[in-house]
Amino acid sequence: MPIKRSPRVYLLCVLATLSAVQTTFAQVAGEPMTEIRGMWVTRFEWPQADAAQTRAKIDEVMTNLARHRFNAVCFQVRGQADTFYPSPEEPWSPMISTDPQGPGWNPLQYALDSAHKNGLEFHAYINTHVAWQDVRNQPPTNPAHVYYRHFDASKAGCADWLVHDEQGRPVQFDSEDHYVWIAPGVPAAQAYIRRQVMYVVRTYDVDGVHFDRIRMPRPQYSHDPISTARQVPGSEGNPDGLDFADWTRDQFTRMLCDLYAEIAEVKPQIKISAAPVGITRQDRYPDYPSHFLFGWSKGYQDGQAWMAAGALDFIVPQIYWGKGPNPPRFDEIASDWLTHAAGRYVVPGQNGGLASEELARQVRFGREHGAQGNVVFSYGGFSKRGGLKRFSSKNGVYAQAARVPAFPWKDQPTDGILLGTVADALTGEPIIDAWVTRAGSDHVALSSGDGLYSFLKVPPGLHTLTIHKRGYIAGRFENVEVVAGRVTRVNASLSPGPSDEFGAATGRTATTATASDDEVSSQPAPEIVRAFEQHTVEWEQRSSRLKWLLPLLLGLPIAAAAILILIWRRHPHQWS
Repeated sequence: MPIKRSPRVYLLCVLATLSAVQTTFAQVAGEPMTEIRGMWVTRFEWPQADAAQTRAKIDEVMTNLARHRFNAVCFQVRGQADTFYPSPEEPWSPMISTDPQGPGWNPLQYALDSAHKNGLEFHAYINTHVAWQDVRNQPPTNPAHVYYRHFDASKAGCADWLVHDEQGRPVQFDSEDHYVWIAPGVPAAQAYIRRQVMYVVRTYDVDGVHFDRIRMPRPQYSHDPISTARQVPGSEGNPDGLDFADWTRDQFTRMLCDLYAEIAEVKPQIKISAAPVGITRQDRYPDYPSHFLFGWSKGYQDGQAWMAAGALDFIVPQIYWGKGPNPPRFDEIASDWLTHAAGRYVVPGQNGGLASEELARQVRFGREHGAQGNVVFSYGGFSKRGGLKRFSSKNGVYAQAARVPAFPWKDQPTDGILLGTVADALTGEPIIDAWVTRAGSDHVALSSGDGLYSFLKVPPGLHTLTIHKRGYIAGRFENVEVVAGRVTRVNASLSPGPSDEFGAATGRTATTATASDDEVSSQPAPEIVRAFEQHTVEWEQRSSRLKWLLPLLLGLPIAAAAILILIWRRHPHQWS
């Protein structure tokens, strides 16, 4: 006996079909998820025996990352005050060429082009506070290396940037990692590091710069003569009267703030990130043994202060452990960073040597708790263990594509930046440790080794700056205009004289922008152009896939209406 179906059943079937088609349409047309999917590629992984093999390796790395749905690469281009690109100040890394003239090609540019060809963001990975490394504690062979001017403890006057221990003795090589470490409290060294970063920023179309080794290797460093003199309470280099530990942490923060301002002035679209030690303050982890490497107390690294200051766009803490049961534990460390993100992005750094199931769990944990992606350390080991394939498999955490998220404070800024230099009006030489204050703020900016100072996260409007330095007539700049999303530069020249007097002529050195509005509006950043082109191509691809769906979607309501009319005519009494 045939089964009699109510017209309502037919109606439900029609509606279910419509819903299924609409869901399919949304899945095809919908935007992919957004998160940073990064991979560290170290200087120990990509250089090969010759140029052809090295290029092939770079292409292999970028192609594999794109194929397995990564969207960003942190590619190391500067390791120990030597480079993988032609630098005006630093020698070529012996890992790419032992010829002082270099390898005859530009690995950074090649890797950058290969990354962009594969749709990856390229973040130039730079070690900031190490000047050399050798497991045998041997100095560099190139006499032009900065080691011989500022880090050679065997020569008088040539170790002024080198870290010193608590007894004031220079530490040529650290006994554990065999690095030559840079003292963070030396203004000339700060300016030098920033200059190397800014050369990369100005010369190359990078999407980001990514900093590592931005810390001390142990807490008894650096009691070098310059830092010791600047740190003494009452010194011009210590306006807040900080103790040694807080002052050393503050030196890293100040340098990062200056870098962020400098980069924002020339290429505001560039994303700035850093990879601090995973475990921060010991008081946050009461069951963790004291011998663990706590970044805040043992490396003088306050990554959470960097985010609060606005000196980073995202942070990649090196959380290289699993779930437990013994500490360190990924979940609680990641949670601590996420709690103190201060409106910036936290992107946990993962140990690619962990089990694939644990790594996948960590990615899901991050998604559930507000992380903006993950970065895996590092390409060589992770790819050999099959991690790329497992991440992008049908049930993997990268089964679907993802875009790098938007950065609201860059795309829709609500504050501006003040930046400038302080120089001697007679000689033109930079003035170090001038105090620059802004009315309405208790922060004191310090001029660095090149005279540079900065203020981040400045409210839009008119501001007054005051500049003090012992032995110089103070300077005051009134009605300095700050615009959201712009960098206002105020360069000052101070004349020798009583420091309690103000010089009326100093205001003439103030400027309010580094580029005209016409330049900003008519010269879009290459990254913006490339992103627009990429979105256009993606939309065209989606449109071609949707051509067959559009007629079906438009025709279904008509067909459904016809079916309902037919049912109603055959069974009018069942609709009453």
